[in-house]
Amino acid sequence: MHPFERKTLCFCRDHGLFPERARVASGVSGGVDSVSLLAALAALREELGIAELVAVYVDHGLRPDETAAERELVRELAGRFSCRFVCEAVDVPARREKTGESLEAAARELRYAALRRAAGDGGIVAVAHHADDQAGELLVRLVRGTGLSGLAGMLPDNSLGVVRPFLCHRRRDIEAYAATRGLSFLYDSSNDDPAFLRNRVRQELVPFLKEHFNPAMVDTLCRTADILALEDDFLRRKTLAALASCWRGTSGGGELALAPFASLHPALARRVVDAVLWQVGCPATMERVESIRELAARGRTGARLHLPGGLRVLRERERLRFFYPLGRRPHRLA
Repeated sequence: MHPFERKTLCFCRDHGLFPERARVASGVSGGVDSVSLLAALAALREELGIAELVAVYVDHGLRPDETAAERELVRELAGRFSCRFVCEAVDVPARREKTGESLEAAARELRYAALRRAAGDGGIVAVAHHADDQAGELLVRLVRGTGLSGLAGMLPDNSLGVVRPFLCHRRRDIEAYAATRGLSFLYDSSNDDPAFLRNRVRQELVPFLKEHFNPAMVDTLCRTADILALEDDFLRRKTLAALASCWRGTSGGGELALAPFASLHPALARRVVDAVLWQVGCPATMERVESIRELAARGRTGARLHLPGGLRVLRERERLRFFYPLGRRPHRLA
């Protein structure tokens, strides 16, 4: 077994990424990372207990000059590795028009939806994010602002059926593996587009930090993400227990009991409100979380908040009530 594949296998087993006899949809863009992931999963199919491996190419309709070559390369690789080939086109502009998302966010959501469809019920989606991606993602989140969950970075298994078997590998090791396996791949021109923050972080910020501050910056950031992921998991479990003590509700609304909520540490209280907002269908932001905490702590009876999507939060004597008096309305991103 190739040493790169052995390391991948150990990482997958350590994190329990693949249930026995799973159907695995591997996203393959045609780049070196995703091509190498397909090759490694094909080589480890028996050891990982993969029942069916599907090579999935998603056409975002954004680079028509490159799409045909990428699609045919992935089709050929699927044949080489005895995988089923799936190609799905998605309409990124239409989603942006509907949701107001950025180009990057809309493409990502549609891509993952296509991969989940290819995996089917109970299937697993595998993507090729690696350690250098992890370091870049942490820096992006720091630039944009985030909490502990964001600083935990990308998880090997995000609990939604998406796994990242290459988080244990550096990009240079993936490229070396592709060379030893004689893998063909293409280059995505959008990786050079400075309009995307992630590209600027990868091309400018990471090299600057490595040169002027810490040559081992990527490894340091990945270790930090590992530490924070464990601490975030600990707090997540505490949050679930706290929710059970003070929240009763569904996606349509609910009640937050003020007495047990008031006894929570501020960090835990923030996470409880964050969880409540997402459950009732209102995206959580720091401003919304803090306004709800303020209402709970010092709001007068009868005071209320008007939040996006038609959500109202009413302060009563012993509770905060979350409800939609006029029904849900479409939520538009600012």
